[in-house]
Amino acid sequence: MPTNHGFDEYFGLPYSNNMWPDHPTSKDFPALPLIEGTKTINSNVTADDQQYLTRWDTEQALKIIERDRDQPFFLYMPYNMPHVPIYASDKFRDSAGKGIYADVVAEIDSSVGKVVSALRQHGLDRRTFVLFMSDNGLWLS
Repeated sequence: MPTNHGFDEYFGLPYSNNMWPDHPTSKDFPALPLIEGTKTINSNVTADDQQYLTRWDTEQALKIIERDRDQPFFLYMPYNMPHVPIYASDKFRDSAGKGIYADVVAEIDSSVGKVVSALRQHGLDRRTFVLFMSDNGLWLS
């Protein structure tokens, strides 16, 4: 767990949400644990719940920025999306007009925009290093 390796706090799934039996052909996704700190706050994050992962991560980031704005902080926020299985929230589903992958990317874009706006709102944008990266593109199938 990240809190055992130098992080003060943690929120998220403890592993990539694309780790399920028979990936990528299976449609039987296991329930996943959602963890805050070292405590499991939801032991049954289902496929239906995953539409909220991007929003939940962003909300946590905004709380940290608000809380720690007067002191140096390090915020690492690896969104689960767009790793498969992918889900967009109701607000972004069918919004891009180019399929679910584009909807998910649009939601991530909006969420990163909210984080950058919060940094700007608190006067942190000129002294904050923001690095945005992805480990891969769209899957072959």
